[in-house]
Amino acid sequence: MIHLIYGKNSLRSAREVFLLRQKYEKIVSPENIFLFSPDGFSPEDFETALRNTGLFDAKRLIVAHSLLTDKDASPLLKKLLPLVPEHISIILHEETLDVKTLASIKKYAKDIRNCSHFKEKELFSWIAEAAKEKGATLTPQEQTILAQSHPRNLWEIIQILERRALGEKGGMPISEEPNIFRLLNLVTAKRQKEAYAHYHTLLMQGVSQEEIFWRLYWQFNTLRIIAFLENASPAGLKKETGLHPFVIQNGLAALRRFSSQDIEETFEWLIDIWHASKLKTRDLAHELESFILTGRPQLFTPRLH
Repeated sequence: MIHLIYGKNSLRSAREVFLLRQKYEKIVSPENIFLFSPDGFSPEDFETALRNTGLFDAKRLIVAHSLLTDKDASPLLKKLLPLVPEHISIILHEETLDVKTLASIKKYAKDIRNCSHFKEKELFSWIAEAAKEKGATLTPQEQTILAQSHPRNLWEIIQILERRALGEKGGMPISEEPNIFRLLNLVTAKRQKEAYAHYHTLLMQGVSQEEIFWRLYWQFNTLRIIAFLENASPAGLKKETGLHPFVIQNGLAALRRFSSQDIEETFEWLIDIWHASKLKTRDLAHELESFILTGRPQLFTPRLH
């Protein structure tokens, strides 16, 4: 049987894969479970795992992460899928699939699960369930704050709930925390009005402009690195850079909205305004605010006299 689990809700899809693997591990021996990803992918090993029937056609499970979108593995996988014997089960785990690939896989996959981002009501229900599971108590207002601050970062919500649970058990009051990462996401998503509003929220919460500057510097430096290695697989990027998969995922998404020239110009501009602000020839606060509002560097740069 072929299972296809895909979608941008990475936490949701990872959980689906985990639960499905647990189910198979009850009926498939460990030596007959094979894991494949683009990192170090071997066509020979994959074909052997798929074609070799083993002793008495023993049940076998193949878990394939991101192979359908890998230029080296995808052709072989698509070629062999129609030949999968009944005693072999395959879990195909992908983040995104183009329409053509999805249509071709649907011919063979009997179990298809689309793990897209939660809609608003689904997200609230998920937060309530996750809080209960982690032993964290949330008010309706706090659920709203979490849903609005991290609508597509379920991993971050889980970490916040875990901290809340630990804090409550220790009698530590926990309040809404400044979320600079949301500002970075809004800037790279080119959602200027929301970014501008959140920028001022951060300032009211006591976050300094210098801290915001250094986060922006880190963000665009990270984009430069990912852009340089853009042709590598996500696993390859993680190996080369040591970055968290979520950072890589966000960076790759941002590259669709920025050219390499945009990234380089913004990074150089950030270095320039930092040095200029120390020489008191530019106003860092004004430069940051203008950049966040317009999404473009080198605009409205008054000189101080």
